[in-house]
Amino acid sequence: MNARKIKLGSKIRQFRKARRMSLKTMADRAAIAQSTLSKIENDIISPGFDKVMAICHSLEIDITDLLQSANRPDRGDQQPAARLAVTRKGDMTSIITDNYLSNYVCSSISKKIMIPLIVDLKIRDGEEEGVELIRHQGEEFAYVLEGRVKLVLEHYEPVYLEEGDSAYFDSSMGHLYVNAGAGAARMIGVSLAMDED
Repeated sequence: MNARKIKLGSKIRQFRKARRMSLKTMADRAAIAQSTLSKIENDIISPGFDKVMAICHSLEIDITDLLQSANRPDRGDQQPAARLAVTRKGDMTSIITDNYLSNYVCSSISKKIMIPLIVDLKIRDGEEEGVELIRHQGEEFAYVLEGRVKLVLEHYEPVYLEEGDSAYFDSSMGHLYVNAGAGAARMIGVSLAMDED
């Protein structure tokens, strides 16, 4: 697999400093503890999707800006009338957290409203006690490619999904994906990013 594993911390710090924003100001805007944001910027911890989205919102950038390499040409705010992104097998940008290996696909398009990724679940059934549920604005779709997935939702009983099953839900509701099988669990996730205004 040619997945590019990236550390977001230094890129987040670069964006913050380019905007002459203090760590405290950004932490307040993102509703993240200043100590947590400092650990993220120093690549001590990896932020989950909800925190990445909150950071992007506070910096007024698109998630693609964090996923792209530093030498990507800046196109400004110009958007072509038709857009296409192709991700070849194994050519993904990966972010590793305690719970997931998130492989972002089609990340060359900025300012998109759908964020597609392929997720390998690291947390196993029974290990989710005390794990913080993820919340972010928008809606989310999940399709199980491999294994068995337990979808933990804030206001519902857990839902078990088998290969080929899917779920769609309001992602502002706390949620967590858990590997509920004996082997690996992999899924396609698509988040519809909505402005938090």
